[in-house]
Amino acid sequence: MLKRSISIATLVFTSLILGVVVERATQTSSADSKTLPHLWVFPNGVHHAETARPNPVYDVEYKNNHYVLPPVPAGDGHIIEIPLHAPGLIKKVTMYHKEGPGCNWTYECPDGTKCPDPYRNTVDHLGTTAQYHARSNSGENCALFFQIDF
Repeated sequence: MLKRSISIATLVFTSLILGVVVERATQTSSADSKTLPHLWVFPNGVHHAETARPNPVYDVEYKNNHYVLPPVPAGDGHIIEIPLHAPGLIKKVTMYHKEGPGCNWTYECPDGTKCPDPYRNTVDHLGTTAQYHARSNSGENCALFFQIDF
């Protein structure tokens, strides 16, 4: 019995170490609106409120939910500002993947000189939050995948 308890404890600990975070964002379209809750998913099924969050954190955001209002012109498009969060001091933000029909027309700032102040930096770090800046000249949506190191 003791050997089995140790095996289960080791499995839970290993699952926490190797835990994968999936965060789902809100997606809206003109036809319908659907909201997906933010979820932290671990292989052992432990809910995020019951365990520490792993480092790094991963986030998926849809660009059409983050246009700056009122619209801020940037080249032939408009500015997108995406707030990102981590449970500790953010050291680095990487947008590592784009997916969707509007992605070919989504550009990280500064994109030459097309992004105006105060949106010139790709990422502004503000402690446990960061602001990601991009511009787009397409109304089509694009999912942006982020890795947030803290």
